[in-house]
Formats: sequence, structure tokens, C-alpha cells
Amino acid sequence: MYRLAELRRERRMTQTELARMLNVSDGAVSMYESGKRQPTFEMLLKICEIFGCTIDYLLDRSADGADRSQFILELSEMESGLTDEDKDIIVALARHLARREYA
Repeated sequence: MYRLAELRRERRMTQTELARMLNVSDGAVSMYESGKRQPTFEMLLKICEIFGCTIDYLLDRSADGADRSQFILELSEMESGLTDEDKDIIVALARHLARREYA
């Protein structure tokens, strides 16, 4: 899978740690990363939930990570002006929009 290893390494996570989170063997994670095995749709959703990305991004079908980095940068610049309640609303809205993509 195109970006799985990249996302895992960015978070300084081992294959074994990811495997535990996914309830699979570390060998399965290795095969996902090398493309020797394809995860189920449900597994793709779990992986995307862990890494906070879309399936399109995970499969390298969307814009590169620079777009995501820019989005995160813009949010972090706004953070100081937001209340905790504002932040909770933004997170809830983002989760809602992310789930809508797969509905």
C-alpha cells in the first residue's frame, strides 16, 4: 500500500505496534506495505482512522502531503484564538465530514 509505511514511520511506529492496533500480525502489516496483500475495506477504514487520513490519500490517489501539511498549519495558526468549545466543534465537524466520505 503506497503510503502506509510512510505514515507509520512519520509517527515513529513499528510494524508490530501498528499490527496490535489493527489486531493483525506484523507480517500482515509488512505485506500491506509491500503490496503483497491487500487489506479489506474495513481494514482500510481502520488504518485511515489511526492515521487521520482518507483512503484516497492512503492509496496515493489524492494530492500530496503538502496539502495536508498546509491544512494543519492553518489550523494551528488559528488555534490560539479558539476556545476549548470551539475546538471541540471543529473536531466534531471534521469527524462528521470524514465519515460522510465513506457513506
